[in-house]
Amino acid sequence: MAVADRVEEGLHWWRSGRPEAALLPISAAIDATVQAEYGLSKGTKSSYKQWLRENTWVVCVAGLRQILTPKIMVPALHPDLNPDANGRCDLTDVLYHVVRCGLVHQADISKFIGFSADIILGCEPPRYVVADTLPLGLAVAAILSPANAGALLANDSVIPIWQWQFGVNSLWGQREMLAGFVGEAVKRRMTDREMREGSSGVV
Repeated sequence: MAVADRVEEGLHWWRSGRPEAALLPISAAIDATVQAEYGLSKGTKSSYKQWLRENTWVVCVAGLRQILTPKIMVPALHPDLNPDANGRCDLTDVLYHVVRCGLVHQADISKFIGFSADIILGCEPPRYVVADTLPLGLAVAAILSPANAGALLANDSVIPIWQWQFGVNSLWGQREMLAGFVGEAVKRRMTDREMREGSSGVV
């Protein structure tokens, strides 16, 4: 089975309102993508987490509905997480140890992950609460990888990414394209804010 098949399966479950079910095939798509992008014969914990760190911005834009900082620190609520001196860890660690490994090894993450249509990222110990669009963000990160250029869904579909709508088959391998869209949007927001502040006499 190809990455495109796993992505298509994940998008099906996501659209059906089952984000946890969507995450398993999407995690498999990421595993294969990491190996292909880094030229590995077998994926590892460190390579998976490194790839997530490099693509956190995509997950934020497409899956958390906003632009956040490249490194997001959250409370370490799971026993497999290694907290820093402040009891926090990188969101990347949650996505690997809690989401990916929880689904692969325990087939269930409901004790530690809850989904919300309103909350982007929060905590209700012992669970993290994440946007129900998180699976979409992870799927988009895999789709955009240059290693997957040329892949196609058998049945193309349109997905939302922040303020845009894209056909999935127009996105394969197009990470730099989305980076350009996001960069221009951020510039426009900054310019608009500066103009508003200037017109109101704020310096």
